[in-house]
Amino acid sequence: MGPLASFIGDLEEQHRWKRSRPASWWNLFVLCPVLAVVVWCFYSGYSRSQVASRQHFAIGLVDTHDPSNHDRYGYTFSVGKQKFKGWAYPASYRDFHLGESITVYYDPSDPDTNSPSDFHEINTGTSLILSWCLLVAAGIPLSIFLQRRVVKRAEAKCPSG
Repeated sequence: MGPLASFIGDLEEQHRWKRSRPASWWNLFVLCPVLAVVVWCFYSGYSRSQVASRQHFAIGLVDTHDPSNHDRYGYTFSVGKQKFKGWAYPASYRDFHLGESITVYYDPSDPDTNSPSDFHEINTGTSLILSWCLLVAAGIPLSIFLQRRVVKRAEAKCPSG
């Protein structure tokens, strides 16, 4: 047997050994960013639901167009005698035009928190991201558990010694 065959045999043995090892529980550290996104989704959803429960609305005027920044539109509206400004982004279901009057929803305790969309509608926007993150957060530990279970069963049937 030559050196190349010996090298290939060693590689095959290393591959078999790595494949027989179950994933480590340390691999769960991969979930840290996913769990951070889950916490952020819950926090932002909670804060938006709080705003949605007390929101008011006013009539605003679209007065600015900024095509270089994601084609956003600026609008102004008044609460009492004070003017406030906000930004809106066109979407497939909504387009804006300069000079257009729009309904602006705002938080009465902080009118700088405002949107041309109802906060009840905005609050449902993170559900897709949250669903995906929860699926990943449940799938990775389940995968590690199943891999470790298969290896333990294989070792119990055929102990190496």
